[in-house]
Amino acid sequence: MKKEVCVQTETRIAVGDVVFSIQTDRKTAVDMNGVYAAFASEQEPDVRLKISSADSFAEYTQKADLIFSGADNWRMYRKDDTVLIETTSGLAAMNAEFRQGSIYLRKQSEDGPDVFPSYPLSELLMINFLARNNQGLMLHSCGIKCAGQGLLFAGASAAGKSTTANLWAVDQRTTILSDDRIVIRKVKADFKIYGTPWHGEAEFNAADNVPLSVLFLLEKARENHCRKLVPAAALKRILPCVFAPLWDSQAMQNTLDYCARLVTDIPVYEFGFIPDSTAVDFVREKFLS
Repeated sequence: MKKEVCVQTETRIAVGDVVFSIQTDRKTAVDMNGVYAAFASEQEPDVRLKISSADSFAEYTQKADLIFSGADNWRMYRKDDTVLIETTSGLAAMNAEFRQGSIYLRKQSEDGPDVFPSYPLSELLMINFLARNNQGLMLHSCGIKCAGQGLLFAGASAAGKSTTANLWAVDQRTTILSDDRIVIRKVKADFKIYGTPWHGEAEFNAADNVPLSVLFLLEKARENHCRKLVPAAALKRILPCVFAPLWDSQAMQNTLDYCARLVTDIPVYEFGFIPDSTAVDFVREKFLS
C-alpha cells in the first residue's frame, strides 16, 4: 500500500522548542503522518526552510570546499557564506547560523511528491542550529519524565538505553521522551530535556519536556550500583555521547562549554545496572522516593 503523504504549503515542527518553518512547492511534501505528527507547532519559527526537488546535487557542491565527511554517508561543504550538507536523500544550503536555508530533495519518482524530513538531514540541521547559536546540545541517551522529574540515561550503542526505556515504560505514569536522542537546553535556571522524533531500537518518542534532575552514565553490571562523579570525570565520560559538531570550531567550543555547565549544575552518576525491573526499583528508591 502506498504511504499517504500530507502536502501543505507551510508546516511548522518544533523539536526541543526549536521551531522549523518548512515551505514546500507542488513537487515536495512534509510527511506529518508518522512520528512528526506529535511535533506539529503553531509557534513563530526559529528556522526557515524552503523545500524543492533536484535531479542532481553536483551544481551546488561544485567548487565548494569539503569540510567534513560523516559516517552515515553524508558530507558537509562550505561555499562562500553558505554551508552545504549533502546526504543520499537531500542537500541543505544554510546560512552560517543555520536559521535560514533551502533543502533540495533528490527526485525519487514522478508518481508522487518527494518527502521531508529525512534521516540524517533533519538531525544535522538540529545539531548545527543548537551548537552554532549556543542553544543546547543533543545527547545519545534515554530520557524519562517521572513524578515531575527528568532522568537521563546516557551511553553509547548497546549500553542499555533501549533496555532502560522498555523497563520504565511498564509504568503508565512514566513518559519516555526518547530511547536514543535527547535535546538538552538551559531554560532560565533549569536544564530541561526534550523528546525528539529520532528514536532508537525501542521506538519511543514524545513531544514533551521536563527539568533534568539527574544524569546517569549506563553500564550493564551484575548488581545495581551507582557512584557520583566529580564534574571533571563526568565531562570526560559524557563527551563520547554528545552529537558533537566536529566540523565547526566555534560550534564545538559552544558545545564543550554547554557540557561543562551541565555536569557542574546537574549531579552525574555512573550507573551499573542489572537489565531487569530491579534497576527501576533501585533508581526509584535512591532518587525518587
